[in-house]
Amino acid sequence: MTRAAIAILLALVIGCLVACEPTQPPAFARRSSAPAIAAPTAGAPGASSSPGASAGASPSAEAPTGSPRVEVGDTTVTVVGRGDKLTSVFALDGAYAFKLTPCPGTGVIPFIFIFEEFGQGRGQYVKDEFTVKNLVGNFFLRVSGPPTCAWTVTLTKA
Repeated sequence: MTRAAIAILLALVIGCLVACEPTQPPAFARRSSAPAIAAPTAGAPGASSSPGASAGASPSAEAPTGSPRVEVGDTTVTVVGRGDKLTSVFALDGAYAFKLTPCPGTGVIPFIFIFEEFGQGRGQYVKDEFTVKNLVGNFFLRVSGPPTCAWTVTLTKA
């Protein structure tokens, strides 16, 4: 190969690399720092419960407009939110059965993405009920639904 051919080839390779360079960060980038850990709210000593709540009652269907509400019990974790949200980090230790409520009115089932504490993906699900094994450590969820969709995810230790 001549020097001219090598120069042209090198220019094409560099041109392709520059053209393929992303102009924005990924839509779901890793967290730069660990988010706050969800505090136990039910079944733990010293935990307060909301007025009118009773043990074993279903979580409120009213979804918060900001970050999702995460309630950690002895064998269940309940997450209530709206739209496309990331939860705070919570600890899991084994196999968990997930149950997701479809969006009221439309019946759309939001996507659930499970991530380890620092962003390593563990799965993506679009079912209203499923079980995930070997969830040991700290995790957070991304629940992705339409902006007006109020959803509840209940994780029960299997």
